[in-house]
Amino acid sequence: MEASTDPLEYVAGYISPLTDNEHARIGRIAVLWGQVEYFVDELLEYLTGFSRSELEALGVTDRPTASKVDFLLKVKERNDDGEYRERVTEFCRLIHETRPSRNQLFHGMWGWRALDRKKRMVPAARRSDAPKQPFKATQLSGLERKLCKTSRLGQDLCAPLFGAQHRAKLNRFVHHDDDDDIRWMTDWCERNPINGDHLDRAWKDGQLPRLRALLPEA
Repeated sequence: MEASTDPLEYVAGYISPLTDNEHARIGRIAVLWGQVEYFVDELLEYLTGFSRSELEALGVTDRPTASKVDFLLKVKERNDDGEYRERVTEFCRLIHETRPSRNQLFHGMWGWRALDRKKRMVPAARRSDAPKQPFKATQLSGLERKLCKTSRLGQDLCAPLFGAQHRAKLNRFVHHDDDDDIRWMTDWCERNPINGDHLDRAWKDGQLPRLRALLPEA
């Protein structure tokens, strides 16, 4: 491969105003949002009684998250359990509440925000379509905490689908191709249980649980 003659070819246009810890928190928020979207999709199948392919045919699976959540609020009425319906409503409320911040965080341009009244410059993200609504770096911890609550509520609501017998503090999501022989995967899970010994010692409630080291692949 011919060496580049441009010394700036792989240098980004702007530096980030964030620290490594703040970048790590953004990564955890991305993982948490993926969990939330997964629970939304699972609940759509559960509450409508439709299969994934049927929801695809109806165009539901291609909708943006906000539209899926609005649809979820409507189909929750098919469930006879009033308390369950209330918890679905709370789940959807939390998603709608956190979505604008999530969008600013991931789709906004990070830089330093001038706070004219206080004469201060603070790290913040700004979207071109909402320049007066920046998302400040100081808001990251609150967003992560709220998304942890949203994810746990989604997990609880999906318990009937998963056949969960008890409410565990730590849960592990494992996925595979439908035609895979998963017996070896079950053995791997048994050899590599998730417990407090594996967790990052800096982890605390209100943060995404994470490992202090990678588990063996085999």
